[in-house]
Amino acid sequence: MTLTRPRMQQQEQRMPGIQCPRCGNFIPTSIQQILFANNLLCPTCGLKLNIDKNKSDKALKILAKVEEAQRRVDNVSNFNR
Repeated sequence: MTLTRPRMQQQEQRMPGIQCPRCGNFIPTSIQQILFANNLLCPTCGLKLNIDKNKSDKALKILAKVEEAQRRVDNVSNFNR
């Protein structure tokens, strides 16, 4: 018996994003978009999710560190090619 994951879970593993609280579909996003945009838009239902930079300050600082670490890994990976 083969178990298959739902399409949405497979999509979430390939690209970062969140599930829309209104329609349940996938909202693709990136760390840069979360850090620098003021909102995210669901491509399916059009729901606009506002990002409150003041309330999210601590999480955004941590996310910025993750982005920097990812950039360093990418630079080292590109250097070794």
